[in-house]
Amino acid sequence: MSPLSALHHTRVRAALGPDASPRARPATVTDTAADGVANVRFLDGDTSTLSVADSVRLAATLDRPDLCRLRGEPLVLWSAQHGVLAVATGPTSPPDRLVVQLVSRVEDGSVVELIGGDDQPSWQVFAASGAIPAR
Repeated sequence: MSPLSALHHTRVRAALGPDASPRARPATVTDTAADGVANVRFLDGDTSTLSVADSVRLAATLDRPDLCRLRGEPLVLWSAQHGVLAVATGPTSPPDRLVVQLVSRVEDGSVVELIGGDDQPSWQVFAASGAIPAR
């Protein structure tokens, strides 16, 4: 895992925790490319193009059968300020109210997943950058 793709728990907490400011924006992934570029559409209709550091793991996550979808597209949270993209997995439909639990699974010293509970999804987390407005 490259240093650019590594996520420390402090960064993930700052991006997705209850005291995050600004709050991560919910969105859906509308398109991805093999090089880790992902197009997202926010709930208000705005769009952005992101560059995700771990394109192989992102592709594998988006292929999971337990991917949580909103309006037929993968549900994500995006924190531009902290460069953290979180992809929801299991259950396949989002609950009425999302609560991100900060119990993390770590691989090679980097947070890769926030474990969900009850009816809440887990979140596969990625370092990302380049929140460039899509044209």
